[in-house]
Amino acid sequence: MAGISMGRKIGKALLIVVCVVLVLAGGLVAWLTLTEYRPAPVEALEVERGADPGRELAPGMELTLATFNIGYGGLGAESDFFMDGGSQVQPLSQALVEKNLAGITALLEEADADIYLLQEVDADAKRSYGIDQRAVLSQGKGMDTAYALNYSCDFVPFPWPPIGRVHSGLYTMSSVSLAEGTGASRYALPCPFAWPVRTANLKRCLLATRIPLTGTEQELVVVNLHLEAYDDGAGKAQQTAMLMDLLQEEYAAGNYVIAGGDFNCSFPVVDPEAWPILSTDNYVPGVIDGAALPAGFQWAVDASLPTCRLLNHPLGGGAGSVLCDRWVYPFPQCDPAWRRDPGRGIPGQRPQSGAIDCSAGGLRKTGVLQPEAAHTPSMKRSKHMPYLAGLITGICNGLLGAGGGMIAVAALEGLCGLSEKESHATALAIMLPLTGVSSVVYAMQGAIPWGTLAFVAPGLAIGSLVGARLTGKLSDRTLCRLFGTLMLVAGGWMLL
Repeated sequence: MAGISMGRKIGKALLIVVCVVLVLAGGLVAWLTLTEYRPAPVEALEVERGADPGRELAPGMELTLATFNIGYGGLGAESDFFMDGGSQVQPLSQALVEKNLAGITALLEEADADIYLLQEVDADAKRSYGIDQRAVLSQGKGMDTAYALNYSCDFVPFPWPPIGRVHSGLYTMSSVSLAEGTGASRYALPCPFAWPVRTANLKRCLLATRIPLTGTEQELVVVNLHLEAYDDGAGKAQQTAMLMDLLQEEYAAGNYVIAGGDFNCSFPVVDPEAWPILSTDNYVPGVIDGAALPAGFQWAVDASLPTCRLLNHPLGGGAGSVLCDRWVYPFPQCDPAWRRDPGRGIPGQRPQSGAIDCSAGGLRKTGVLQPEAAHTPSMKRSKHMPYLAGLITGICNGLLGAGGGMIAVAALEGLCGLSEKESHATALAIMLPLTGVSSVVYAMQGAIPWGTLAFVAPGLAIGSLVGARLTGKLSDRTLCRLFGTLMLVAGGWMLL
């Protein structure tokens, strides 16, 4: 009998451990769902005006542009990267990040460009030790700047040790004055990842900045981009198609348009034998579909030197090289003079720069680009998801009591795609009949202390009214943070 009793105790202890792990994991997924970064399809961005008065763009003026994925200052010669087959999640020290940023800044100074298109610029991230890299990169330049988040998550729970807090994105700096009011916009790209992986993943975008051409109604539209890398290829194809649609629409409206950045792929105009793939064991870049390029556009590619390396080893440890950073533009009269920097070991990728001649001849009258449905990422959800959300909520409500309302909010957001406020309001509506059914069952079991309920009910009713009014006044983001924090506090209290 003693052996049986001990076995039961061990089994009970294991069951408790499993339940605790499941509760913590479920709480984390719910919190990530509630605090998920959900940008609108098109968002107007704030333009930070430089200290120095920007130049106006005039017909015939030559501009130099540079694109550079700075790898958050953490992918220098000493580093590898876990997604490329390496092991590092975070640079070894803050001093190393600061050294890399100093080298990157020196390379940008040497490029002496009029417009810089930068990718993987951290505003606040654990991996770069909380350094606001925008301030470092723009210091002393006096340029107009615009910033678009493409990775915003308060806690990325993978791999191990976890990435943690990441707020990073695309950064454009221009010595030519950006347009007033419409100077910068963020265009959301389709996200190829499904829930719950999507909640802590990148939300890639295009950062479009506009520069008026003096004496005309035309604009130079400069698109900063960083396309998908680690998917099955379908997401990148959708993102590329959306990029090309935007370029074609702007050009058809009579504007100059040029796109540059990290395409995360090679190009059909590059001989694959120039930089052959040495191994397929790790990340292998695809080749962008040549048919995707709109008529009249061309690639600006110099295949004589690769722009980035595979980060499965530190530099010199057998890492391969690929072409990822290039330009696309519709200027047949343009003669790019591409400059390459030999700055090995400073960044994870090389800067690419080139000159364009802004001749205004032959362009049609411009129009203003309006957000269109074609640019809205499609998030297809199964028609069975609402049934699944209802089943999960019902089970949790019967098992946990009113705490099932928390599960209802997360399920409505993650499975049904409702907004934060819609989820809260719907959860309240569905919890009334569910709570009534569960209450009847508990009452039949004699589990409800009616005397205590009589004193609790008035305060509960008043608090519910106050809370409902506050919900209408709070932003979705604030509501997410408050609710997620409450879930964590409540879960911790119950486990203690």
